[in-house]
Amino acid sequence: MISMLGNKHVLIIIIILVFSFIGAQSTSQFYHKNPNQVYAGDEILLSVTMFASDPIISGMLFFRSKNQISYQEIPMIYAGGNWEASIPGRNVTGEGIEYVIILHKRSWGRISIPMVDDPFDSPLFISISPKEIDEKLNVVNSKRNKPIDNENYVDADILILSPEPASINRPDEIVVAVSLFNTDIVDTSNYRVMINGKDFTNETIIEGGILTLVPNELSIGPKTVRMLFKTSYGLNIIPVEWSFNVTKGMVDVAESLKYKGSLGANSTNSSASGINLVENENNGRLDAELSWVKARYSYKNSSRESPYLQPLNRETLTLQVTDYLKLEYGDVYPSLSPFLLDGKRVRGRHIHVDLPWLDFQYVRGKLNEQVDYKKGKTNGGYSFLPNDTEFGLDGNRIFKFTRTGYTFPQDISALRLSFSVFNLFSGGFHFLKAKDDFEDLPQYINEDELFTFTPQDSILDSVYIFNDYINDNSELKFKEFKNLTTLYGDSIFIPTSDWGGCLS
Repeated sequence: MISMLGNKHVLIIIIILVFSFIGAQSTSQFYHKNPNQVYAGDEILLSVTMFASDPIISGMLFFRSKNQISYQEIPMIYAGGNWEASIPGRNVTGEGIEYVIILHKRSWGRISIPMVDDPFDSPLFISISPKEIDEKLNVVNSKRNKPIDNENYVDADILILSPEPASINRPDEIVVAVSLFNTDIVDTSNYRVMINGKDFTNETIIEGGILTLVPNELSIGPKTVRMLFKTSYGLNIIPVEWSFNVTKGMVDVAESLKYKGSLGANSTNSSASGINLVENENNGRLDAELSWVKARYSYKNSSRESPYLQPLNRETLTLQVTDYLKLEYGDVYPSLSPFLLDGKRVRGRHIHVDLPWLDFQYVRGKLNEQVDYKKGKTNGGYSFLPNDTEFGLDGNRIFKFTRTGYTFPQDISALRLSFSVFNLFSGGFHFLKAKDDFEDLPQYINEDELFTFTPQDSILDSVYIFNDYINDNSELKFKEFKNLTTLYGDSIFIPTSDWGGCLS
């Protein structure tokens, strides 16, 4: 068969198939084809075919003209195995239509089309082309749009006041109004007012040459107003007809926001070996949800929080965008691998992208926070190393110290990437980098801190034992000991790294 068609025909078929695939959004969960290009005034039918086992309970189509701010909404219906919605032809104008489809699963979760982090910032686009109208088509359309002559339609100068044609309006702000000031042939007792085919005549008022209608809150979607008038002699007046849209627009964000929260507190009192330990704790949580994103903020504060211990307070912000992107900030507990991170607390951020064929996780933050020495505690900041004392070339001694009572901040970066190809092949790799940031801790601290001096030679060390600075517990201030070493020709050495006395 292929040989009969020839290479040229085969190439044409391949090109058609490739472009047909490019114009479609297809995953293991659904198939949707973007119309790409339509003609102005034609109705656009959009459909989504689902493959996922988790059923869809509802869907919503959001659309707008190119470069408009807010979206209009049309509920989708399930027909013929597909979820469908149509954009009316009267809205198919301008340079193009941008649209987003949100499908709600029976279980928690939503599917967005297009499948991107922020579909409303990257909507799908349909290009609109003007219709090619020839003279014959113009004749047909003019006959179709003009009233039949033998029905005696007459023209009247009736001015549309509100809503403006093709405008976007909130359902609780709609007032339908036309002006009859410029015509005196209208019979104000014989007319009909309809919206989308429903008769609202009994709710209208004509007063002072203005016909007004304040309908009960209209449903979301495009609306068409049609007004039928007659003259005082019973002749039909050309119908007044225009369309507008009802949508909650951008204001709907606040109204569609669902949220809940909780606050709690507890107090514990425990005793061990005659030591009482009292801890007070308060916590809270706030959950918020929009149509395609969920957020959660939680915190826990403890009365045991101290600058001399690793943090006990916890604070986390989680954002879940559809089912495919999860962002966590604050105190996170990622689980990348038993060999990397498996539920250990990290203060930083965690990004998780979970697609049908790709799983990506990235973590960056601190495993340990910086802890400084406890001021006023003997040997809490400096510790004397008597066994490491050395003699210099000039015969003077070099007293060695180390820093104590600290914890280096430990930075961590971790990455996990796994993928599968048609469920036939899978692979991935892991990466972990952890580093103690010792440069953040100072080499020298407050010189008023005390340390214990241990003499090695009663004769050589007599000047450091018998003086006005040392107390009965052989404790000296670092500043005073430094002055004594300078006075007697000795010196002090503190290394820049490899300190002892690190807190666990």
